[in-house]
Amino acid sequence: MKKYALFLGAVALLFLSGCASPTERDQQAILGTWQIIRIEEDGLHMEGMELAEYMGNDRRFQFCENGIIKVMKDENSKGYGYELNAEKKPKWITLKDDQDEDYAIYRLEGDVLHIATGQPHGPRPTAFSGKDIMITTFQREKP
Repeated sequence: MKKYALFLGAVALLFLSGCASPTERDQQAILGTWQIIRIEEDGLHMEGMELAEYMGNDRRFQFCENGIIKVMKDENSKGYGYELNAEKKPKWITLKDDQDEDYAIYRLEGDVLHIATGQPHGPRPTAFSGKDIMITTFQREKP
């Protein structure tokens, strides 16, 4: 009887996790602290020490449940809003501050997150390549 109850519980968990929308699943999967490991634009890229020198301490970001991204800079952290839409192809992310919204796309592959942005305040990119598209690659930090 105990094995049967465990089996039913496992089936229920699988069923319930399958009921979450793609956006809800990504909203859970994106939570945590991420560090920029690469920036690419128009065929040029920065990573490693070059990226560290360029960005300084502004390379760590925390995606929170309340739709806020915190820039983890020393003891100060500035918050930005974000909204995901995983039903779109490619998936959409909208980045928000007090006055503006920037439209981007994202690809989440386990502990690697790619965000492609176009020109500031311009249209949302439709692919992870092309003229005036900047691709930022993040690596999830281990707890």
